Amino acid sequence: IFPHHENEIAQSESASGKTPFSNVWMHNGLLRIANGQEMSKSLGNAFNVNSALEEFSSDAIRLWILQSHYRTNPLLDKKLIGDAERSIRRVRQAVQAADAVEVGSGEPLDVSGFKRRFEEAMDDDLNTPQALAAIFDLCRKMNRARTDRADVSAAAEVVRELTAVLGFTLEAPPQSSDGFSDAEVDALVERRKAARAEKRWADADAVRDQLEAAGISISDTGDETIWARN
Repeated sequence: IFPHHENEIAQSESASGKTPFSNVWMHNGLLRIANGQEMSKSLGNAFNVNSALEEFSSDAIRLWILQSHYRTNPLLDKKLIGDAERSIRRVRQAVQAADAVEVGSGEPLDVSGFKRRFEEAMDDDLNTPQALAAIFDLCRKMNRARTDRADVSAAAEVVRELTAVLGFTLEAPPQSSDGFSDAEVDALVERRKAARAEKRWADADAVRDQLEAAGISISDTGDETIWARN
């Protein structure tokens, strides 16, 4: 945008000796807080990354940001970041579940369409919301295909590849304030599933009660069990 960019180019190229100094200039939107006001250090309403990391994982914060196009002005809302925490957990669980099962006897899941959607979205002015939609759709298809004994190992690798492009680690966050890490909750959920499969209903209910007492809700959908921190 003239003359702002021209001035920055002149200063930066003179100082660095590098020409061109940059090939791409991007103008991102500004964060807004609950009342629609722009978040600004000068206004004293800034919420910094270190503070956010005390409550949420880095993947959740990244997902919350990327769910909005970079040109828009996203709303800073802890509920939205909490929703993002649950969403990225579902992606992580889909990959972990694919790793935990033996390779299915069926045909490998076709992922070419999802990769194409992701690449087209990224080429379309860095349309990260649509790129994320391709990843989430692939995870849902993986979960359905896994129950049919399809080979989802390659699909899981594609999820890792695409999420890495966007900077996600897919690493479980450290132990939460409820006393359970994600890995520990996953282990309890698997223990409950085994108890249900063996019709040990009292044991299954005991695990559910233990999790609910810690503020963790679980829901059964077919062969899948989804959990979330309340």
